[in-house]
Amino acid sequence: MAGRVCLISMGCKKNTFLTQIYETRMKRAKPYFMNFFCAKMTSTQRSESANHLLKGYVPSGSPMHFFVRQYEKMQFDRDSEESYQEKRTKLGGVVLAQNLPIEIHASKIYTRAMFENFGEMLYEGGSYVLVEVVPCREYIARHVKKDSRDKWCKNEFLVQVNELADELKCECGMFEHFGMVCSHALKVMIQLGLQEVPAKHVLKRWTRDARDILPPEFIRSQKDQE
Repeated sequence: MAGRVCLISMGCKKNTFLTQIYETRMKRAKPYFMNFFCAKMTSTQRSESANHLLKGYVPSGSPMHFFVRQYEKMQFDRDSEESYQEKRTKLGGVVLAQNLPIEIHASKIYTRAMFENFGEMLYEGGSYVLVEVVPCREYIARHVKKDSRDKWCKNEFLVQVNELADELKCECGMFEHFGMVCSHALKVMIQLGLQEVPAKHVLKRWTRDARDILPPEFIRSQKDQE
């Protein structure tokens, strides 16, 4: 609605390019697909990332035999990096920010990198206070500096809890989009006294057991390295 008002007020209603961009906003504006899981990747970012990685090993115009050799080298380097991260997760100690039961549980299930993201969400949750709308069912997470923040910032988020308190839904859509619990939902979990991250909010691809969902060919490759 705001976009249409802007087009009219600026006298751009007859501008074909701007009108087309507005009409196709569902395909490009992040708020319209925040409830679709894409592991925090948007548009063609995945293919662009793969192309960028490959170009670091294979210059344009290379013959086929050189491409194959460099592609194998790229695979070896990526496997080495994954192995390093796995060892880092298994051997490296974790730093607990608040020593909460739910944080301790997260440190045991998530990989090192994802636990660091969890810690950031836990820290960010400290900037919000909860307003109980419906006891144990609905909360509003309100930023403590609501009045001093920029007007375009969203300062309140509605968090809904199901009857069993094992599933939460925040209007920010972070879990649906990224697969990680947001700071607002975490704030509610702590308020409810949850000791663990609910199973419905633990995406296996971010856990230490993610290898269990590998395709057969990758599982064989992993066993060869053991």
